[in-house]
Parts: sequence; structure tokens; C-alpha cells
Amino acid sequence: MKNISIKIRSVSAVSIAVCIPILFLQAQESTDILESLPNDVSKIPENEPSREEVFILPDFIVTTDKDTGYYSANTTGVTRTNTLVKNAPLTLSIVNEQLLDDLQIFNDQGLDQVVASIDTEAAATTYSLNTFSMRGFNASYSRYDYFTRALPRDNYNNKRVEVIRGANSLIYGQADPGGAVNYVPKQAQFNEDFGSVGLSYGSYATKRQRFDINRILNDKLAFRLMGTKVEQGYEQTYKKREFEGVTLEATYRPSYKSSIRAHYEYVNQILNFPSASMNDGTFLDYSGISRGLPYANGVHDLMSEGVIDLINNYSTNASRALPNMTLTETMASLYSQVSEQDYGAYAGKDNEREIGGHYAILEWNQEINDDLQFKIALNHENRDNEHMGRATGPVRIVDYNFLRFNNQGIEVYAPELDITNEAYLLMRAYQSESNRANTGIRSTLSWDFEARQSNHSWLFGFDFDHLKIHKKNYALLRNGSAPNNVPFVNNDGTINNFDWNETNQYGTSPFVLDVLRLSNGTSYPDIDLFGNNAFGTLGHRHRRGIFDNANENWMISEAQGSWTLYKDEEDELTTLGFWTALQSEFLNGRLRTLVGSRFDTYDILVKETDYTASTESGGGKPFELKADGAQLSSTLGALYWLTSDLGIFGNFSQSIRVPQAAQKTVFGEIPEPELGQGIEGGIRFSLMDNALNGQIVAFHIQKENDIGETFEDYQIDNIFPQEIYPNLYGPDDNILSTVGNRINGITNISKGIELDFNYNPNSRFTLALSYAYTDFKRGDVPENIEMELATRSLLGKPTHRASLTSKYSFNDGALKGFTVGVNQTWRSDTVAKDLEMWVDDSLQGRSGEEVNVGKIVTPDEFNTRLFCTYQKKLGKGRKATQMTLNFQVNNIFNEDGLTSRRDTIFYRSPRSYNLSANFAF
Repeated sequence: MKNISIKIRSVSAVSIAVCIPILFLQAQESTDILESLPNDVSKIPENEPSREEVFILPDFIVTTDKDTGYYSANTTGVTRTNTLVKNAPLTLSIVNEQLLDDLQIFNDQGLDQVVASIDTEAAATTYSLNTFSMRGFNASYSRYDYFTRALPRDNYNNKRVEVIRGANSLIYGQADPGGAVNYVPKQAQFNEDFGSVGLSYGSYATKRQRFDINRILNDKLAFRLMGTKVEQGYEQTYKKREFEGVTLEATYRPSYKSSIRAHYEYVNQILNFPSASMNDGTFLDYSGISRGLPYANGVHDLMSEGVIDLINNYSTNASRALPNMTLTETMASLYSQVSEQDYGAYAGKDNEREIGGHYAILEWNQEINDDLQFKIALNHENRDNEHMGRATGPVRIVDYNFLRFNNQGIEVYAPELDITNEAYLLMRAYQSESNRANTGIRSTLSWDFEARQSNHSWLFGFDFDHLKIHKKNYALLRNGSAPNNVPFVNNDGTINNFDWNETNQYGTSPFVLDVLRLSNGTSYPDIDLFGNNAFGTLGHRHRRGIFDNANENWMISEAQGSWTLYKDEEDELTTLGFWTALQSEFLNGRLRTLVGSRFDTYDILVKETDYTASTESGGGKPFELKADGAQLSSTLGALYWLTSDLGIFGNFSQSIRVPQAAQKTVFGEIPEPELGQGIEGGIRFSLMDNALNGQIVAFHIQKENDIGETFEDYQIDNIFPQEIYPNLYGPDDNILSTVGNRINGITNISKGIELDFNYNPNSRFTLALSYAYTDFKRGDVPENIEMELATRSLLGKPTHRASLTSKYSFNDGALKGFTVGVNQTWRSDTVAKDLEMWVDDSLQGRSGEEVNVGKIVTPDEFNTRLFCTYQKKLGKGRKATQMTLNFQVNNIFNEDGLTSRRDTIFYRSPRSYNLSANFAF
């Protein structure tokens, strides 16, 4: 607690030190502006319409002319039509282009800097930079111009990001109940030709290049070409990212009432992402509590009070591999071998994923008359994915599979092993290749009409999506047979898995295994498999299995093996959505309502062949699953302005999300759709002539049939024992390969309070504040898994999150052209792992069971980012090139301790720097 208090004070000090002079300067600026205003305000000229505004159809295209600083006044995120944010009866956050550039937000991973209800995930756990949760619920993906998108993204072609919170499927279709994120692309402009080029350098050899060129061919046709190339390094050994993207935007306006827009984008990304975590499997204590701990220094400081004493007292009174040694002493001895940079990186550069493809949109806007307009958009995405990985087990010294339990305790099969320098990792290689093709349609018809002194907009929509995925998974299997002459791969293609507890030999594993000493570090040679032969052999050295005492001469040889197909999956999903909404204004705009309904149908087809089990257990037998259904969801919302500055609002909304990919229940069926339902209500204010805008909202969301939680085979065996559920098991007593790891019927609930606050008194100063309190917990669960979930925490769910972003620009004086700013985020402490203790007969008479005795809690997480920008025209005249220099320091206090996301515990990124230059012409 003492250390945490010091961190809080140090963060608060810098925030105050930066914000006080900024507030003083903006107050002085407000006085200067008031003094400079003319006596007759009516003589201030209004902005003339730009050339672009003559053609734009405002109902479907968001306007930005009222944006000020970090505050965006308009959105299309409510009904796909242009709406004032403050008049929407839903909860919205807009991350505009200015905020994206200032904080260098390039993908979903940066949105948590400004939207407190968003919590991003550990990228290395998913090989994605676009995974996050909102209001506690995991989000499967964000959208690009309202279409789903699986291809990687970068900020070079984004104009803004719209974040709509709550269970709202009305316009987004398949949606998660926490909310949705939609990226709005940059489009070709008709006001003037322009262009820009940019270059940036940062820590860990990071380099970014980009360009943006807009050209007007004539009054009807304009093009915009954008591109970027990124080489991003990280503090973790071997970790890097390469990204290339090119986008062509074109807009054709055959008349002032219609426009046709085309978007084409090429993307290629290579990720070398080692594991984000590294777990301990050394079984340091007899209690079993240390099993699965992060193999990192200081982890014992994160344990619940009393757990360390419980481990030490229990272990010193039992026969075990390390008698009379305290857990903290053992950790200090063993965990010091692994640095923060090497943590999780022992698998080397072979952890690589290459993703390439294209993304295209064709859009037609048409005004039929002053009251009737429509928009139809077509989308196609094609993504190819090639992935090489090395499955890394926990760090081991004495392996559970080579221990024997008896009345005398533990008999170690390798008693001569020097436990202080023989920590090792066991790894095996795998590879996958896949293709994902998605075709979508989004169409909207808008009819505006008046009735009894009220204004209405009636919208009708039709959505269509067809997704097809084909994925093949390969494993590197050894050639020949095991020592007992049983082949690793049968003639029918199925793979023989042996029970290591019976043989006590690595030699019986069909997989080519790496056994690597931790003492060697990460300096061993690496082979870039994609640069050579992706289906060749691996290059890491191997050594004898240290526990293979049945045959001392048995060696794990040079990785001589063959890539063998072990799973072939084909998934097809078709969804149709029909929706309608009525948006109304009553009492001269003081009362605004939204009533909508959506009807979705879905059709799922899954084909799968799994070769990893024997034929008797279902291996090698293709099987097919089908599911279809329909769901009606509704949205009701209202906002009432009590005064011109203060309003109240509330809404009720529902969402639906059908399973994707080969997700199966334990009974081998496609899971039921996830259904969300939520209510929210709050206060909205717009004060000081729109200089101060914000809202306070309370929400309650329920997600039925949450299939985000998965269950391991041993858990399935406990919940669905063979004597009661014999159909889940094969003749060899193993769980059938057709059995999945999802269970229908789990309900999770999220409730909380959120605050959003924007202050923009003038063009020099802007401030954005976001805070979220989220209470995420389980609701109803099926009776047969109630005991299993009773001691299973919902991991990685912070209760509090907050962010503050502010900047001040100097428009005159010696500092003219400079802008200084600060971004401060806070993420509260989080439960990262449950600690469980084995219970044997000598204690409580419950042999084989595990009891939850505590938790690992990662501490509060603070991050401070400072940035400074300098702008200057390189020449005279309106068309002179403008130079913008930007310097940033992220994590200025170098907070690099352990943190967590979901069930993954890893080190935070240390302090980093970035310097960028942009030239606009």
C-alpha cells in the first residue's frame, strides 16, 4: 500500500503541474477573446458554405463543422443518419482525428486511453491489435464503415472512431452487449487539392512512414490515395510488427442529388509476437498452489494475504521435492533467471503470423426528393492468414507426469537432478493456414415528414452478411514409430497419443519436442521459417529428455519430422437483418425519441475433421453441424431537455450475436446465440454556449448464454462424468474429438456508472475526461456447472477506469506554434488468477479435489503520456507547406511491473519515446 500511495502522489503531481498553467493560460485567453469581440455581435460573418457542402447529402454523411478540439458534435452512429451527439438518447463517444493524432492511436489497442469503458487485451494472446472489452463484455471485433472487418487496421486512413455503448443491434446487426466500435474512413474531398507526407521514429527501432494525397479531377470526380509502412519494435525479445497498407478512395457525383463512392484497401501485416505470459510448472511446493504462477520476480507480492504462509507451513510438513525451503526463497533463486525482456520469449522468432488481403466498399447515396433519401453499400473482404507457432508449456523442473504419489509422498524419477539450474521448457511446433471471405450489404432508406407540429424521420434498413472460413492446422510430427513400435501416425491419418503417466518417456510423444534450458536464455539460433521453407524442419537444438530414465540412450534428435494435417475446418455463416426505426422531435426539439426494431435470421454450417484422436474416439471422421434461427430485438430511447442546457435520457436495447468459427458445446452442437439486454439512463448537459458538454449515465446489462468461457477436458470430465454421460466418451475412455469446450446457459451481468466530460472554451484549450465504474459478475448458470464456477473468478475485469486528456496551444508570442498536452489513465487493481490447493486424505478427506485459497491481484495501473507539437508554415501564402513536429514520451514514470488482461499476467511496457514530422501541402 505504501508504494501505491507514492505512485498516486507522483502521478497527481505531474498532472497538476501540467494542468494548472494550462488552465491559467486558457483563462487568460478567454479574457483576451472577450476584449477583442466587436460591440455588435451580429456583424461577425458566418462561415460560408464550402465547395464540398454543396454536394454532400447530410442525412448519411457525418458533418464536422461544429467539432471543437476533442469534442465532436455530430455522429451517424445512432441510426446511420447525421445526428447531434447531445440529442441522441443513447450513450456515445467520438474519438476524432485530432485526438487520434495527438495520442498516436493506430488501432483498437489505443482506445482505452480516451474511452474509460474500453479495456484492451494483451495482443500476444490473440495475435491481434484489435481485441478489447467494453463494459466488461468481450468484443469480437470492431467495424469499418459499419461492416465487419477481420483485416488489420492502421490509423492512416481513419477520420474518426465512433463508440456506441450498450446492447444495440438496431443498426449494427450482430453485436456484443457491451457496445460497438465503428471506424469512419477518410474520403475524397472536393474543396481543394492537398497532400501530406509523414515520418516518425521511436523506441525499439520503430519507424513509421505515411502519405495522403487528394486530387480533384473535376466537379464530379475526386480521388484520394493514402498509404503507410510500419516497422514497430518492442521491449520483449523477438517481438516486432511490420505493416503495409495502401488505400484508394474515389467519389463520383453525377448530380447534386447523388454520389457514388468506392474504397479499395490492400493490407499486409507480419507479427512476431512471443507469448505474453510465462507460467511456472515446477511444482515448488507440495500444496500445488504455486502451479501456474507467472515465472516472474515479485509475483509473491501479488498474492492474497496469508497464502505464502499457508504454502510454507503446508510444504515443510510434507514429503516433497524441495523440503524445508520457503516459497519466496525458491522464487528468488529460480525466477531471477528470466529477465523482463525474455519473459515469454523462449519460443523464439518462430511465433509468426502473416496476414494479407484486401477490403473493398462500393456505396451509392441518392436523394429522391427533399424528404426521401437512400443509401446502399456493398462490401467484400478477403483475408489470407499463415501462422507458425511454438506451443510453450510451463517452466518445469520436476514434471507432474514423472512423479508418483504414494503413502510415503513423492518419488522423484530424477533425484540426481540439480534443481537450481535445470529449469527447462518443453515446446512443440504447429502451423495453420486459412482463408476468410466475407461479403456484406448495408442499405438504409430515410423518409422525413412532419405531423402535428412534430418532426420525424422514419428509417428502413436491410443488412446481409455471408462469411466463409477455411482453415487447416498442421503439427510437426516425428517420423517412424515410438520405442514400443507403435507408429506415431496411423495409415488412416489419425495420430496416436500416448499416456505419459504409463510410459514415463518423452520418446512416446508423436510431436517433435524442444526441451530448452532456461539457463541458455534467448540467445540460441533462430530460423525465419517464412523466409525459407514454411513446411521445413525447425532449427532449434534439442537435447535428451531429462526424465527419460527408462532408456538413457533415447535422444530427441535433430527436429526430423513432417508437417501433418491434424484438423481441417470449414465454416459458413449467413445472416439477414431487417430493421426499422422512427426518430422523432416534439415540443420544438425538447423531447426526442427513438423507437426501433430489428429481425435477424442466421444459418450456420460447420464441417470439421479432427485427426488428433484415435478413430474409436472420433478422430479422422468428418462431421457436419448445422444451426439456424431467428431473433427479434428492440430499441427504445428518449431524451428530454429540462432547460436549454440540461437534459435527461434513458433507453432500453437488445442485441444478438451468433457463434462464428467452429465453436462447439460439450455435446458437439453449435452454441445458442448470445443475447444481450440492457437499460441505461442519465443526465446530459451542454453549458457555456456548448463549451462544456458531458453526461453521467448508469447502466445495467445482462448477457444470456455467454459462451466466452471455455472448459478444459479435465473440467468437462468433472462436470460430465463418463458414468452419467457415456456418449461423450470413446471406447478408449477419452473424450470424443467431437466434444467442444463451450456450455450453453451461462449468464453474466454488468452494471455501473460512467462519466464523460468535454471542455473547449476556445481554440487554444481542450480537455476530455472519461470515467467508468463497472461491476461485472455472474448471473444464472446451469445447475450442473454451478459448483465448478463457484470458485472460478471472472479474471481481468477492472472495477474502475479513468482517462484525462488535455492540451494547450500557443497562438502568439515567443511560443507561437507550440502545443503541449498530457494524457493520464488509471486502471484499478484486477484479479488475475485463482490460487488452488490440492487436498489429500491426511487433511480433509477429499482426495483429488482442489480448494480455492486465494488470488493473485495485479495492482492499480497508472500511465502518463506527455506530448509536444510544433507547427510552422514553410513559406508564405495560404498554400505554403505546413510542417508539424511532434515529440511524445509514453509511461513517463517507467511503470513496468506486472499487470494482467483476462487470465494473462505480463510485464507492462516501459518508458518509450517517439519523434514524428509531417509536411502538409
